Amino acid sequence: MQKVTKQRKYYFEQNIFSEIDTAEKAYWLGFLYADGYICSERKVFGIALKEEDKGHLIKFCDFLKINTYECIKYNKNTKSYRVQLNDVNIYSDLKRLGFTGKKSYDNDDSIFYKMPEEFKKFFILGIIDGDGYVSISDGPQKNLVGIVSNNEKLLQSIAKFLCNVFNDKNFAKVTNYDYPRIRLARVKAYKTMKFLYKDTPVFLERKFSNFKNFSLPDKKYNKPYKYIRKLPSNRYFIKTPSINKKQYTIGTFDTIEEA
Repeated sequence: MQKVTKQRKYYFEQNIFSEIDTAEKAYWLGFLYADGYICSERKVFGIALKEEDKGHLIKFCDFLKINTYECIKYNKNTKSYRVQLNDVNIYSDLKRLGFTGKKSYDNDDSIFYKMPEEFKKFFILGIIDGDGYVSISDGPQKNLVGIVSNNEKLLQSIAKFLCNVFNDKNFAKVTNYDYPRIRLARVKAYKTMKFLYKDTPVFLERKFSNFKNFSLPDKKYNKPYKYIRKLPSNRYFIKTPSINKKQYTIGTFDTIEEA
């Protein structure tokens, strides 16, 4: 904890990120990496969130053991809340762990590589809470989970980790449309979030509420799989049921999940 001086208004745990040895530290490191920032000029670090997520900033302040919530500032123009703090130790630790001032444009997975294996799942949850989505859509793909990031190398490491967890080399993969992303639907989305939320000490309430409304697919949604056929090249295509006494083929896909 910082020493009390007249020059400082806020006091908090300076060595909180000196070692990533708890689930909570791993989570907040992931959340900061996704949705936070650092600034080298004044050794500043911070997070800005939409006003409905103010409670999550309070959790962050509690994690830092800060002396007052007065550090949470409201911006009426952007309708958001921000916590911005100055500390050389935390700034240096974040830099050492893999943060840069322009991390959104980095292509580097060192921060994930340095993470102890048992805490990686909490880091991923922090990434999803900060830079991903947990949502529900209409139709058969009701459950949706994803991460969108310019850091393709980090996404590849996360995808590989999830494939290993579920012992399925095709469980998760990175696709690149407008931006690199991991996208999981239906059963995969449900399994992933159930795994990530298990034993976690902290999470974003808004996205957890969406997860609580996830549902496992009904049996009727398994029926479309009978229309998927495999090519000799190990790719897949769809052969439709009879339409006006004719059957049609649709596309070619790398995996059965895509089909």
